[in-house]
Amino acid sequence: MFVFPAIIALGVGFIALRFGNDSPEAYGLGNTEALLDEPKSEEDEEAEDETLTKWQIFVTYVLKNKVIWLLCFANIFLYGVRVGIDQWSTV
Repeated sequence: MFVFPAIIALGVGFIALRFGNDSPEAYGLGNTEALLDEPKSEEDEEAEDETLTKWQIFVTYVLKNKVIWLLCFANIFLYGVRVGIDQWSTV
């Protein structure tokens, strides 16, 4: 029932991941530090030195994130309970 919308959402997500731009500078906008007259922090400078591809960011921060997997499994079990109550209730 929800398989086709899920497939469409995955397709749109992967297209956005593949063709989306990374930063405001890619759209012709200025960086935040220049617009707000803020100094660059050490964390920003370290992050600029270590460049990751979109796929590496996705794998590192999404697929390897235990909290996201916990939420996925909790959602699966919650769905099972909700469907069970909906189908077995004597309303």
